[in-house]
Amino acid sequence: MAEDADRTPVDASMVDALRDAGGLKLRAVDPEDLAALSALLQDALAPVGDLRPDPENRRFVAVLNRFRWEADRRQRGLCALTIDQVRRTRTRGFDKADPKALLNLLAIRIAEPDDAPAALELTFAAGAAIRLEVDAIAVYAEDLSEPYPTLFAPKHGDAS
Repeated sequence: MAEDADRTPVDASMVDALRDAGGLKLRAVDPEDLAALSALLQDALAPVGDLRPDPENRRFVAVLNRFRWEADRRQRGLCALTIDQVRRTRTRGFDKADPKALLNLLAIRIAEPDDAPAALELTFAAGAAIRLEVDAIAVYAEDLSEPYPTLFAPKHGDAS
């Protein structure tokens, strides 16, 4: 896998483990884990209707169409993203009433690194974002489907 300047590098041992396990199944509990998980979810496509706050269980869940950066060829597959210990969810830059609108995930980051995990932010293309006020980093991602081929690979940075 070629590394782009805008992408967090993915450790080779992580890629081998994902291949051996047959899919992504990761947990992030600290900033380093979160950076690795974010890199693997970069460029996932998220229909707005599949982004679900669950205040009763203090959780945020999403079904993403993940580009499989770790694969030897261009592939996508469905992936569940779960974030626990969520106190509050705020959104900006997209219409929550349009369930078919498609968002392109750029990163999941700690919104305020100096305050430890007071908030996580899912940043999407075109300025859209979801801010999750959390008690701790508790992020899980698991592939839900077999991968399928795709003709298009995401591109980052200036190609010239």
